[in-house]
Amino acid sequence: MDAAKDVFSRGNVPFYEEEKFFLRDLRDNDALSYLRYMTNDEVMKYLPTYLIPESLAASHSTLSYLRDLFLKKKGCTWGISLKDTDKLIGTIGFSYISFINRIGIVHFDLDKSLWGQGFIRTAFKHVLEFAHQMELVRVQASVVSGNDRAIKILEKFGFEKEGTHRKSELVQGEHKDSHTYAIILN
Repeated sequence: MDAAKDVFSRGNVPFYEEEKFFLRDLRDNDALSYLRYMTNDEVMKYLPTYLIPESLAASHSTLSYLRDLFLKKKGCTWGISLKDTDKLIGTIGFSYISFINRIGIVHFDLDKSLWGQGFIRTAFKHVLEFAHQMELVRVQASVVSGNDRAIKILEKFGFEKEGTHRKSELVQGEHKDSHTYAIILN
């Protein structure tokens, strides 16, 4: 728990550098990039409707909400940005952390033009390192049925399917099943 206090007391999301990208804090000027890739038809096929920003203002609001989670010690989301341009191409992190229960709920998204290039797989290593640093016992994720790429990433890192929530997510006007995946760290 002391590690968590230390990370959150610094006031900034930890920074990580990889060969092609940075994991960094989310910024106000990321809103347009976020809106553009989140409203891509292929991306929206796997997102519950409530997660898709409908406007630039909604995009700003979502990014502000994610930043506030860190300040409130309830989550930690990184922006994935290209090294050469610093353009936001995705997000990854914890939309919820309970230090009492020592669990975290992980999420990730990525610009469609960069799918299959290893960005999420590489970034996910840092997310799990952070989970260990925070002494989390359990990390879980919810995945809309049919999102085989996301499921493959989770399974690669040892997540196991725990259950299905039938017709639990509204996706492009259709109620779809979602699946809970989790990994036990300690």
